[in-house]
Amino acid sequence: MVTEAAVAEQTVPNFIGLDIEKVEKMCRLDGIKIRTIEFEESLEPEGRIIVQNPQADQPVPAEGIRLVVSGKNYLDFLPNIYRQYDMRQGSILKRFLWLLKHPRIPIDRTIRDIHSYFEPYNTPGKFLPYLASVLALVLDENWDQAKKRELIANIVKIYKLRGTSRGLALYLKIYTDSTPEIIENYWPFNGFQVGVSSTIGVDSIIIGYINRSHCFTVRIPQTIDDTPVEMIRRIHAIVQTEKPAHTNYYMIFAEPELEEADFMQVGVASMIGVESWVGETDNVHEEIEEGKQDDRGE
Repeated sequence: MVTEAAVAEQTVPNFIGLDIEKVEKMCRLDGIKIRTIEFEESLEPEGRIIVQNPQADQPVPAEGIRLVVSGKNYLDFLPNIYRQYDMRQGSILKRFLWLLKHPRIPIDRTIRDIHSYFEPYNTPGKFLPYLASVLALVLDENWDQAKKRELIANIVKIYKLRGTSRGLALYLKIYTDSTPEIIENYWPFNGFQVGVSSTIGVDSIIIGYINRSHCFTVRIPQTIDDTPVEMIRRIHAIVQTEKPAHTNYYMIFAEPELEEADFMQVGVASMIGVESWVGETDNVHEEIEEGKQDDRGE
């Protein structure tokens, strides 16, 4: 992205003689704003830049640059009777037709480039909802534009894989920017079984019966602390939409990494009062030093 400070330091290239489409592309890439595009009759080939303001090598103004493009007047396409010229007032019809030419040129350019509107990565942002509707896709308004474009570009592939672990993993990857793991026929809890697993809160959780042949687990490769609540809700919404209706799922997030710390280890560092301390070590050390000084005094 080009910042305002960078634009202020830029100078205007020499656009004279270049095609207007090429100039517009150069301006987009360089972050130069085009304030106005005007058309004038000229002997130059149609669509070439004949005037630019500011001139080449001048600083780029904040309000943008002005370009004048060569063109043909619509009067040239009319019979001679409409080309009468008044020496005092000139041709009113000619000036009027120039006014009509200005709004028509952008429309012609849009029609000519209409194919780009159906390319997810090139279409204007405001056209994305319509393009999604053509593909029977309802976009989430809170998704950023880059994710919307990627989803539209891949939605046909996702439709082919809908209801499969590959399709769900692809959908989640687009949204989370990470590759989730889909574990089929797996449930992390065994349920309450007397005499088998019956320690409440340790190895048993009282839940409804889960058929393992109709369940799966989604493992997200990021910790729940690093995942915004809104993102978690949307991940659940995606899974609910893409999973088969008869299945159950459970979601697991990655475990946070524990910081390294020195703990008491039985048989390694476990001699109370010698190499292991229980409580705040700073106070213990102070008390030991005071005890040594008292022993010397005695």
